[in-house]
This record gives sequence, structure tokens and C-alpha cells, in this order.
Amino acid sequence: MNEDSSNIININSLGSELSDITQKNSIFANQLLNLSEATYKPLLSVAMENRIAAYSNLGSIEVKLPNFDEHISPLLDTARKASLSLSELVSNENVLKIEQLSKDVRPWFNEVISAGQQFSENVQPIIDANEAILGKINSMIEPAKLAQFSIQSNLAKISELSLFAEDSLSKVGTIGLGAIISLDDQFKSSINDSFLSLSEGYKSLLSSFENNLEYFANFNPYLTRLTSEEYFNDANLLEAISVEEDEESSEQILKNDVLIDNDRSLNYFLPLINKDLINLWDGAKKALQSENPDRVRHFGTSLRELFTQVLHTLAPNNEIKKWSSREEYYDKGNPTRMARLNYICKDINHGAFEDFVDKDISSLLAFIELFQNTTHAVKSKITNRQLIAMQCRAESAIKYLISISKN
Repeated sequence: MNEDSSNIININSLGSELSDITQKNSIFANQLLNLSEATYKPLLSVAMENRIAAYSNLGSIEVKLPNFDEHISPLLDTARKASLSLSELVSNENVLKIEQLSKDVRPWFNEVISAGQQFSENVQPIIDANEAILGKINSMIEPAKLAQFSIQSNLAKISELSLFAEDSLSKVGTIGLGAIISLDDQFKSSINDSFLSLSEGYKSLLSSFENNLEYFANFNPYLTRLTSEEYFNDANLLEAISVEEDEESSEQILKNDVLIDNDRSLNYFLPLINKDLINLWDGAKKALQSENPDRVRHFGTSLRELFTQVLHTLAPNNEIKKWSSREEYYDKGNPTRMARLNYICKDINHGAFEDFVDKDISSLLAFIELFQNTTHAVKSKITNRQLIAMQCRAESAIKYLISISKN
């Protein structure tokens, strides 16, 4: 058996285990929605025990990673280091430590419940229903099992996103960055460097959690998941511009879930922070769907404008000036992008997280520049698959920043 076949088998094996976890999560969420009285306790206990058992079968990520020779590419090497840091977090020993250190499992569990209600259009009833269901569960199931379930659910999703990201990068490493769009050397270098920096930031963040389990235990789990989603989206976009489409069904389901969540989240959040932003977002999507031969450039320009408006809305000049007078935060009297991002992250107060956010946005902007300058950057036609991957990347980043600001 050659090395490529072995890698595929390893990835598929791991994907099957993650799918099993996801399926049991879905079953459990559906049972929660039908909960009305204590007679459901046996069903809930069995569902939770099955979910915990499925997670236990995942074991250490490290032993399931595909093997690569000593000529591993820099892109894949940084992703591998991040996966190894994640492997330490998901070990059974550390999960139990995280459970003991967690001060409040409520946000973790609400995420699981919310996943089962994704088609509802009314936000407040969802929140009320979650609180009612959670109150019943807390009185029916011992807190330790609930904490273990919640923590493992979050780690399983992070693992799934990170491992699919590494799988995408392994394909890019084989074919070459930007191969199918004939990306020119200047943009290839820019995108390569920005992703290497992002991977280092992701690795450093996971390592910081590994070295401080108490901090991870009480870090907002939704932001943890979105951080891994950002990394996955960037790797997916690299794959989209480099490799012909040949996706596993489980990976495509994951991408569709991200797109659906983006649409729901931005429809809710954008009008809350500025009612005009929804029109900018609609304009970007219409540019994507048009038959205009220059639609790719228009799409890129619309995305940049939307991102700029969101960033300035979340971090306005006057509020930044009240918050900090640090000289490095200003250029000719105006706040820099770094100042705005740090302002948005100010309530989190974790250096590795702020560093990741900065590198994440830098990587996004490198891609937006590529799509804005497509005439000069590429020699072949941008496809719908690549445009959708770019749309997902930009929408997720905007959702990420808004979620951070509301942490």
C-alpha cells in the first residue's frame, strides 16, 4: 500500500468516528427538544452515555493522523503542529481535568441545544426554550456527566474542523498552491505567507490552552469553535483555488452547515449593529450571482467594503480613542486595523487569541485582494466553487468579529 492510500484510509477512518459522534449529537439534540417530563430521564441518560462512549472511541488525535515523509511542506507542517497541540487537549485525561476546572457548563450545553433548533426564525423563544430544557436536565442528570458531555461535544467539533483543514492542506501540498487558477507568483507568495502566519497563530492559541486548562475550561466555547471554523475556512479556500473538486460527503456536509449558520447569523446580527449593513451584504451576494463578466472583481470589492464597514462599526474611532492612547494604535491620528481588532477583543484579554484574530483578518484580506485583482492575479477563470468558498470565508470572519464583540 502506498503512502497516499494509507493517508486516505487514516482520514476516512477518523472521519467515520467523527461522523458517529455528530450523529449521536443530533439524536441527543432531538431528544432534548421533545423533553417535557421526568419520564424522559432514561432516554436522556442512554443518549448521553452513547455520546460519551463515541467520543472515547476517538481517543488521541495524534495516533490517527496521516503519515507524511520528511519532505512535508511548510503549509502542512504548521497544520500538523496545530493538530498535535489539539491532540493533547482532547486526551481523556485532560477532558476530565477541564471538567473539574469548568465553572459554568451552561454556555457549552446551550450550543448543543441550539444546534437542534437551527430552523427556527424567532431568537427569543429559542433562548427561553433552552433555559427551560436546561433547567429540567440539570435536575435530572448528575452535573459531572453533563459537564463531560458538554466539553467533549465542543472538542469533537474543534477536532473535526481542524482535521479536515489538515486534509485540505495535504491536497494543496501535493498539487501546488493556486494550481487550478494559475495563480501568479506575487499573490501565491502573499497567500502562502498569510496562511503560514495564521497556522502559527492557531498552533500558539491551542498550545496556550494546553498549558492553561483552567483558562480553556472557562473560555467561551462558541468562540473556540468559531476559531477552528476560521482555520478550516481558510484551508478550504486554499484547496478550492488549488485542487479540482473531489470531496468526501462528510466534509461537504460540514461546509454546508457553515454556510447555513453564516446566513442565519448575519441576517440576525448585521441589522443589530447597523441596519445598512444588510444591504451591503445583499449587494455582495448579488455581485456573486450576476452574469457580469467582471463579477469576480465586483464581488471582491463588495466584500472588502462590507468588512470595512463592519470593522468600523464594531470599533468606532471615538470609542477607540477613549479606550487607549497607545501610540502604536494610531497612524496620522486615525486608529489602525490592529487597534480596531484589539478593541473588539478587549474583554477577552488573552494575547494568543488577539494574535490569532489579527492573523486571521490578515489572511482574509490577502484573499479579498486576490479576488479584487483577479485579472492580474490569475490566468484562468474563477469558478463558482471558488467564489462560494470565498463568500463562506468572508461571512464567517464577519460573524467571528461580531461574536467576539458580544462575548
